[in-house]
Amino acid sequence: MAWFAAAQDVVVTATAVVSGASDWANFFQLIRPANFQEQNQAEQLKQNLWCLEMSLPRVRDLVNYSEWWIHHEAVAELLPRLKDMVCDAEDFVEEYSYCELKRKLERNLNAVSNHSDYINNVTHGSIGKIQEIQQRIEHLVSQMKEMGLHGELPHFDQSFRLETSSFVDESKIFYCKDETSRLIRLLGVPIKRKRTGNCISMRESTSHANENKSNASVLAIVGIGGAGKTTLVQQICNDRRVKRYFGVPIWICVSYKFDEKKIAREFIRSTTGEKMEVSDSTDLLQRKIRDVVLKKRFLLVLDDMWDDVCINEGEKWQVLLQALIHGLPGSMILVTTRSHKVAELVSTMMPFHLNGLPDATFWSFFKFCVFGSAVPEISPELESIGKRITSKLTGSPLAAKTLGRFLCSSRDIEDWTRISECELWELRQNKNDILPVLQLSYQYLPSHLKKCFLVCALYPKGYMFDEDLLICIWRGSDLLGSQGFRQSRDVGQGYLQDLISRSFFRSVPNGSSKYMIRSLMHDMAQLVSRNEYRMIKDVSDLRDVPENIRHLSICSSGNIGYSSLISLSKYKKLQSLVCCGDFKYMDFTPILKHWFQELKFIRVLSLACKLQEIPENIVNLKLLRYLGISSVCSFKELPSSFCSLYNLQILDVPNIDLLYLPKGFDNLVNLQWMKSKSFQYCQDCSYFNAAKGHSEGIQLLKHIDQIHGSLKIENLGKVRSKAETAELLSNKKHLEKLTLNWKHGGQTNASNIVKFKDDNSKLLQLIRKNGSSENNVYEPLPQPSNLKLRRHRRKNGTTTDMEVIESLSPHTNLKCLDILYFGGESMPNWFKPERLPNLRSLKFHYCDRVSSIQLSGSHNTRLFIPQGLFSRRHCSEFFFLTSISLKSCMNLSSIEGFLQRAYLPTLRTLSVICCPSINWERLMDLPSSLEILTLDKFGKSSDYFVSSLLILSSLTYLHLSCPYLTSIPLGIWSKELTSLKKLKIHSCTSLASFEVPETALNPSYSGGMIGSFLSLSELDIFFCQKLSSLDELLVPDYLPAIKVIKIGNCSDLVSLPVERFADFLFLENLEIFSCPGLGGQRGRRLALPSSLKRLYLATCGDISGWIPSCLHNLTFLMRLWLGECPCITTIPDNLWRRHLPALKELVIWGCQDLVSIGGAQNIAYIHNVYIADCPELEELNQPYRIGYNDTLSPNHAQSAPNQVMEVNRTKQVATTSLLTT
Repeated sequence: MAWFAAAQDVVVTATAVVSGASDWANFFQLIRPANFQEQNQAEQLKQNLWCLEMSLPRVRDLVNYSEWWIHHEAVAELLPRLKDMVCDAEDFVEEYSYCELKRKLERNLNAVSNHSDYINNVTHGSIGKIQEIQQRIEHLVSQMKEMGLHGELPHFDQSFRLETSSFVDESKIFYCKDETSRLIRLLGVPIKRKRTGNCISMRESTSHANENKSNASVLAIVGIGGAGKTTLVQQICNDRRVKRYFGVPIWICVSYKFDEKKIAREFIRSTTGEKMEVSDSTDLLQRKIRDVVLKKRFLLVLDDMWDDVCINEGEKWQVLLQALIHGLPGSMILVTTRSHKVAELVSTMMPFHLNGLPDATFWSFFKFCVFGSAVPEISPELESIGKRITSKLTGSPLAAKTLGRFLCSSRDIEDWTRISECELWELRQNKNDILPVLQLSYQYLPSHLKKCFLVCALYPKGYMFDEDLLICIWRGSDLLGSQGFRQSRDVGQGYLQDLISRSFFRSVPNGSSKYMIRSLMHDMAQLVSRNEYRMIKDVSDLRDVPENIRHLSICSSGNIGYSSLISLSKYKKLQSLVCCGDFKYMDFTPILKHWFQELKFIRVLSLACKLQEIPENIVNLKLLRYLGISSVCSFKELPSSFCSLYNLQILDVPNIDLLYLPKGFDNLVNLQWMKSKSFQYCQDCSYFNAAKGHSEGIQLLKHIDQIHGSLKIENLGKVRSKAETAELLSNKKHLEKLTLNWKHGGQTNASNIVKFKDDNSKLLQLIRKNGSSENNVYEPLPQPSNLKLRRHRRKNGTTTDMEVIESLSPHTNLKCLDILYFGGESMPNWFKPERLPNLRSLKFHYCDRVSSIQLSGSHNTRLFIPQGLFSRRHCSEFFFLTSISLKSCMNLSSIEGFLQRAYLPTLRTLSVICCPSINWERLMDLPSSLEILTLDKFGKSSDYFVSSLLILSSLTYLHLSCPYLTSIPLGIWSKELTSLKKLKIHSCTSLASFEVPETALNPSYSGGMIGSFLSLSELDIFFCQKLSSLDELLVPDYLPAIKVIKIGNCSDLVSLPVERFADFLFLENLEIFSCPGLGGQRGRRLALPSSLKRLYLATCGDISGWIPSCLHNLTFLMRLWLGECPCITTIPDNLWRRHLPALKELVIWGCQDLVSIGGAQNIAYIHNVYIADCPELEELNQPYRIGYNDTLSPNHAQSAPNQVMEVNRTKQVATTSLLTT
């Protein structure tokens, strides 16, 4: 087993360099001892290390096992000792790992004076230390095994948590009436309306339209331990109205292990009195339950359900539910849980979140807990102290009981003050008090989440954690595995979401990616971590810190001075040291020198303090993985010794303007993430901003040759000298993508960039979320053609953009190049096939001054390089370049010297957007390999160019948008573009006609399908205002494979061959909207094929001749939208289920003359329904909804339909942007 896989989950693991005993053997073999004695020492050390390796997995299992018995005094005494020994072993192992890594990086042993000295340094005292550690571990293991701590991983000792029941002492209930009344209404218990006296079921009235295939609903009550979930449900179960409606509730305490068969047996015994056997089959139990629930409405309470119900996607829960869902209508299952994940799994309704008692109620309850039922009058001073106490308890009834026990009828101000100044975890508590109850939640965490949570105990209560900081700290503590930073980030985000779902963390309102530990959970963390983690808030706290403490934080400057801070050097076993107090006026440099001299096992060092420099002796921190300095410091470079921190993974100094990195920085082979004021490095994505800090700092890129993946350099306009960028990128052989941006990333022009409309209603967002339409709600921003041209000007005597870009020549391995806001007039000299032989993708955006793209000189060069299968291919062409995007290059007029088959033999995607000066008459030779072509405001002579799209037999997608285009030669295209699948024609405001060949209109002339678009499956035509007819285009024989037709915002369109649509045998999606001229086609009836799945008709004038006749026999139709369709009066009731059996979504709005749709009962089978703004439709209360959020305000809902067609009106602009960005 690998060294560090074996130690994982027990201790902070080492850098994964020495992977096992064989590596240690190689290590000792390579150092070649000089004499026999040294050889024996090395062999013995190797053997001892191997034995220690083999023992660690056993110890890991034992530690995890023993955590479950921590409430036993003997275990609580021995477990910290065992953890301490394992940490000692891990420290020892990691030191040797560092030696091996150092040897590999330095390639020789000359760094040590001679082999003999090296052996002495390695083995001196080590053999005895390893043996001592091994013996102590074995002794502790044997002691714990004698206590019975071995075998299968247990669940909780049931005696540690009493079983609950439905009975409650009503005199101790303090929940407000609003809370209980709301829950009773959610259970569906009938209540009387004050005015009418009629009984209604609130659950039926609020969710009557929801699709619910079972008769039993499930409501989960979620809250942290001690929030009063069980007490509230007990109160509900004893309510007369609940008993009258359900009968006697069935109460089952689920607790820590979800056993569906046990629950089933208890359900049967509670309802029938029959005792079932453990050996009874699941089938028998299900049949018994079904017999019971078919006869009565029931209320089943499943109290205290934990996360193990989620195993295998809730398989056991589904087994139990299969029988319960057959209960009489109105039956309810009520679940209490601490886990949001459980609530999400089991609930069929919105979970009921219980966050504790309201302030006023909680204060009354707290006084009751202190004084009993006879609450005396208390002084204002005592009340002020009491409210300070209760403010810490976040409304938790159990916390109030715990503190009430300590005060115990006392009216002594000193007692109350002492309690108010104490941390809750410092008070001795019984097993049923708040922190032991919350500790159950901790005990139930997987071991990896326990460690992630306890690390956060180093930070003060109320500390707002940034998600990135949390993940970096966890990564530095080696809690996220050994994969790359991107993968470990994903793992860390998953861990954080798990802790949130289990109510350990909560999101900070309006604090994006900010999270806080819940107050009571923080107290619990201090309690369970006190042997390993300590937080220093005052100098007096130092007296209680054990010398073998592993993790320490200083969270307040207070009266902690230099001497006290330097004294922390005596805690030589520290692995984490966090300084988050207010030390901005104290220079920590001399303090760090002392720390670095003694604290050699530090893995995580986080500082928020003033520093003049980082001391050279930081080299002593051989095991350091994370270094974070959050304060503003004046130093500009790192010490040379920094390059020996071979284990360093994360360097986080966001407020320090580093200008230089020491030579040898690329020896930090484990560095995965680095952030300074202007530079951010990640293994596969790095970033530098020349506008942050001093532009000279760009030179630090020279010494980070380990950059992989992508590098983005922004604000290059701030670079003062080409010397700053000279040879900056030429050695980055692992760099695959390079972005050179002369502005900041956020300062983009608005061309074809999209944003969400601010006034879109919640309804549309919900419809989009539910997948009711693939349309996106987007709004285009102003086009650059309406903006002033950007001119990049520099002062006289300064470096030009051309000089800068010439000095940024990348390595030949580069695959993707993005150039943005470049202010030069031509391409750099290194933009040649021989200099970029591996280029796959090119983006050239917002480069206003460039007038031409040429490859000068490249056609005369023949450079032979190996390229796999193309080992002898010459570099006169960009052979691997498959994607080119030109965008908002306003002066670009000539591209024929670049965009031709000779240079781009494998080009597949070409996008030209907002380049109005390109003269397409010069370009006649597009690469025949093109598959995707996007042309939007693409230049001059557009009519001529579109007539010259020849020999593009591979083209599958064509997007055209040009206000000057007058006609489209479909006759030529149908012969030349034989693979075309999607044709999108948008905003061609001058387009008046399609040139359709006579053979397409009369197939018999040519004997079949010659000249047809045999592969075209999608046709979109939007914003073509001069287009009057599509009769010649929409011919079934011309478009035999069409599946999607979308036509919108064509104001002059007066003729559509709607009677032919039935002959489009594969048509699935038809959208026609905002074409008011079509209302004049009263004599033409819309005929649709049975294959249709989606139909959208809106704002097309009087189309009463189309509806409802076109809806007959549409057996596959799933989505139907009808909007602003005047003169339609009736949709027959027999049409819905008979002709539209598959319909899942129905949206009708603004149909002013609509009188009837056959009643609500006829559309009840449809999953999602929204009907609004139809004033004559009195058979429904509007807005009428099924499946949509009932909390939407009527104003929002009614305004939504008027915006619905914005979806169709602008979605193609969004598609274009997504394809080209």
